[in-house]
Amino acid sequence: MNSTIFNHQPPKRNEEFDSGMRSFAHRAQKQSCGFSNKPSRPLRRKMLTFGAIGWTVAVPTVLGAALGLWVDTLWPSYYSWFSMLLPIGLLVGCMTAVLWSWQDNAP
Repeated sequence: MNSTIFNHQPPKRNEEFDSGMRSFAHRAQKQSCGFSNKPSRPLRRKMLTFGAIGWTVAVPTVLGAALGLWVDTLWPSYYSWFSMLLPIGLLVGCMTAVLWSWQDNAP
């Protein structure tokens, strides 16, 4: 048997590379754990945002349903205006909420 196969020496370590990898791993761990340098918003602000988004969706949905019922009572037809205007109001409310939340979270 050849003895050089079993006498293999590991390569020498590059200290500069090791320190760079350690700092990279440390930054990645901080980011993955949810730590950041920017301050978190207080709970009161988060709850107000949650409530505002809820009302932003609820009001157009209810208005669409009410308008649909009103149109159905005035002009009865084969198609239900209630069934058409309810999802339209919901869609408008969701789009408004998304746009509002994007604007609120902008830096």
